[in-house]
Amino acid sequence: DLFFIHWECDPDEVQKTLPEGLFVDTFGGKAYIGIIPFKMRDVRPAFLPAIRKYSDFLETNVRTYVYNKEGIPGVWFYSLDTNRFLAALIARKFFHLPYFVSKMQCQQDKQKFIYEMQRSNTEERFLFELTHSNSYKQAREETLDSFLIERYLLYSSKGNQIYSC
Repeated sequence: DLFFIHWECDPDEVQKTLPEGLFVDTFGGKAYIGIIPFKMRDVRPAFLPAIRKYSDFLETNVRTYVYNKEGIPGVWFYSLDTNRFLAALIARKFFHLPYFVSKMQCQQDKQKFIYEMQRSNTEERFLFELTHSNSYKQAREETLDSFLIERYLLYSSKGNQIYSC
């Protein structure tokens, strides 16, 4: 259960927010910022069984699309929120990602998802009411869908060092 919600942005403004060594990637001359709420299921090391309390959780990320000095495309995360402390701790420690622990819940019926999030220690609350058509198609190459979805590399930084995974 994954939703991609995007806004077109000025590439120069997005570039100002990126660390040195990463460059805003564009489609049709436009940069994009995305909010992606979703559910994770059975997350664990391959050699361990899934434990529902730890392996299933909600997540929301805010991201943009970048490439490095070698031109390799990826994703830059501004923030990632999860309702599992352990997931946030591991991602911060080992992947240098800006994870936050939040109160999150998702209610759903056949076509509607109500997704709520409130970051710990804040009053701000986000509510997404999302519907889907249950019709799925593969993103065709060279389309905006492909540009936004077919990213299999993430970038992070610590100090002046850029990491990828």
